[in-house]
Amino acid sequence: MLGQYLIAFRETLEASLIVAIILSYLDRTGRLKLAKYVLYGTCFAVTLSVIFGLLVWNFYGKLAGSSQVLFEALSAFLAVAILSTMIVWMASKVDTLHG
Repeated sequence: MLGQYLIAFRETLEASLIVAIILSYLDRTGRLKLAKYVLYGTCFAVTLSVIFGLLVWNFYGKLAGSSQVLFEALSAFLAVAILSTMIVWMASKVDTLHG
């Protein structure tokens, strides 16, 4: 159980760092008026995450024991596919970032 809380803490910390970097960028480029849209997007994303999390939790709780294991396995494979796709996409964009 502690591991789940540590993962949630780490992910929250990473997300807050990304938001802080974006806000810092807007401040340094003199576009701080756009910060409200970053905050709107952050609030919207948190709200959607909570709603989606509650839906998944409710769905997962209604599954039988063996179906829960299958659901966990499919979720893990989906996460691997998404992260692998993202890594390949980011690697393909390296040349355009070096300017």
